[in-house]
Amino acid sequence: MGQGYVLKCKNCDYKYTAMTSIGMLFPIEYRDTMKDIRDGKLGEEYRAFVDENPDAVVNLDRKVGICDKCGRIDTLMELSLYKPLKPSSEYREEEYVMPLELEEGYIKCKDYEHRCSCGGNIRLISLEDEGDLDLLKCPICGSALEICQDRILWD
Repeated sequence: MGQGYVLKCKNCDYKYTAMTSIGMLFPIEYRDTMKDIRDGKLGEEYRAFVDENPDAVVNLDRKVGICDKCGRIDTLMELSLYKPLKPSSEYREEEYVMPLELEEGYIKCKDYEHRCSCGGNIRLISLEDEGDLDLLKCPICGSALEICQDRILWD
């Protein structure tokens, strides 16, 4: 099941639709992302980590990202790398790991550093965490953003 949110500025006409999950395409997106990691498209450090840790998995949880330099808002995959606490044959029947599965039996080893096209660092936030909602500011006028449509759901 995919989900999304509509964010709207309280002051101007800015509106952003954040699609925070993949839905039924998750297995395909996971396979493609792992291939990109193995091919070095996410950096040499990520490629080397997966080569050295064949049981490594990636977190494809989608979150809202906010640039610390220009304020741009985007929806991005988290892309953190994890290792299982036990050999993966005890955990995985599928060729992918869902984000909720990472909470038990896996340890986070590497955080991906997201960068904005302006060169700024991007901080990932969760729209389900009230503390993170305070960080949402309009990239145009700087006013607070609010969730104006609670959730969009699809398969």
